[in-house]
Amino acid sequence: NVLIFTDTNSKGDIVSLGGDFNDTIHAGKSDTIDGGGGNDQIYLDGNRVHVIFGSSEGNDTIYGWNSTDYLEFDSMPDVSISNGDLYLENENGTLLIDGSFTNSTDIKYSDGILRVGNSNGDVIYDRSVTYYAGSNLILDTSRSTSIDLSSSTYENISAIDASDGRGRDVFRYTSDAGDVTISNGDSRDIVDLSSYSVDEISAEFTDSGLVISVGDSSLNIVGTNMTQFSLASGRYTADFSNQTFNS
Repeated sequence: NVLIFTDTNSKGDIVSLGGDFNDTIHAGKSDTIDGGGGNDQIYLDGNRVHVIFGSSEGNDTIYGWNSTDYLEFDSMPDVSISNGDLYLENENGTLLIDGSFTNSTDIKYSDGILRVGNSNGDVIYDRSVTYYAGSNLILDTSRSTSIDLSSSTYENISAIDASDGRGRDVFRYTSDAGDVTISNGDSRDIVDLSSYSVDEISAEFTDSGLVISVGDSSLNIVGTNMTQFSLASGRYTADFSNQTFNS
C-alpha cells in the first residue's frame, strides 16, 4: 500500500499513479487525482477536486465528496445511488462515493457531462434532462424538452417517465434507439417518427397502450394520453377508443 498526502498549503497539485498499488490518497483543494490501478482509498480534504477514473483502474472508494468536486471517466458509467452512496461502474472497474453524496456534481465522460444528484441525492441528470438511477437509465423530462433517442447521448435509455406536468415534449425515435418505453405522457407531447412514412411502421394497440414497431425495434407507449405522432407522410393521431391510427 502507498500513502500519499498532497500539499494542503498549495492548490492544484497533480497526483497520477500507475501500477496496481492499493493507494491511500489525501487530496487538497483543486487537486487532480488519478489513482491508476489497484483498489484506492481517496480522501478529499479540500474542495474543487478533480478525480480521474481512467483506463487502468480497479475498485476505488472516495470519502468526503462535495458538490464542487467532479469526476472524469473515459466512457459513460452505469450509475446507481443508495442511501447516499453513489456507485459507478464501467469496463475499467468500479467507483464508490461513500455516504456523503447528497448534492449535485458533474461527471465528465467521452460524449458529454452528466450532472448527478439533487437535494435528495437520488437522481442523475445532464444539463437539460433528468435521469433516475437504475440498471437501465430512466429519463424524466423536467421541462418541455426535445430529445433525440437515437443520439449516443441517450443510448442507455430504455424507459422514459414523461410526468413533468407541462407537456409539449418531443421524442424523436428511430430504430437505432432500440426498444424504449414511454410512460406518463401528455396529450401535448409529440412522438417524432419523421424518418419514416406511415407504411414503414406498424402500430399495435394493447391493453396498456400502443406499440410502434420500426424494423426490429419498438417504441412502447404506456397509457392513452400520448396521441400525437409526426411522420414523413404527415401528422397522425392515435385514437385509443377505436384503436385506429388516423391522419
